Amino acid sequence: MFVLKIVNSFASAHSLRNYPGDCSRLHGHNWQVEVLVESEVLNDIGIAIDFREIKKQTKSVTNRLDHQYLNEVKPFDVLNPTAENIAKYCF
Repeated sequence: MFVLKIVNSFASAHSLRNYPGDCSRLHGHNWQVEVLVESEVLNDIGIAIDFREIKKQTKSVTNRLDHQYLNEVKPFDVLNPTAENIAKYCF
């Protein structure tokens, strides 16, 4: 089994709806997204998948969130922008 990993980051702000604490107020984070790709096979030149493609696909998701107020970005305009929901969105 071959495992390839990249780490990407983005910065954004959010506020948690219906949260009984400080996180209900506007605040920001520097988020990190780790992507792991597994493969049991390699292509004819010995590559499972090009790292450039993994980075490109990851950035296509995280660029939509970078330097944004997440509560105004779909689907977080309706869905609470919790760390769990953000992770699910990125997945």
